[in-house]
Amino acid sequence: MSSSRPWGEATWGHSLRSVKPGGTIVVCGSTTGGMPPAELQRIFYQQISVVGSTGCTRGEFARLVQFMSNEGLRPNTEVIGFDEIPKGIGRLLEGDVIGKLVVDIDL
Repeated sequence: MSSSRPWGEATWGHSLRSVKPGGTIVVCGSTTGGMPPAELQRIFYQQISVVGSTGCTRGEFARLVQFMSNEGLRPNTEVIGFDEIPKGIGRLLEGDVIGKLVVDIDL
């Protein structure tokens, strides 16, 4: 599943309803919570596999960085000021942030 929203409880039900019978859901985070209703009947009858993924090997990461460099790709990063932290947290809670939200602390 690919989503611009956070992963976890907020997207679990959608993931279960969108995967085809015999398909696989890859869990790569739990930003919005780690205890969604399992819906075991759906997983059992649809023969859905659930796989966790925490990242990649060092070699895979090196290939990814090289690929991004070759293609001119950059991570989606938004920088906000220290005084914008409350607004930024609100946006994170609403799922309105794609990529990383970085706080610039001017010392």
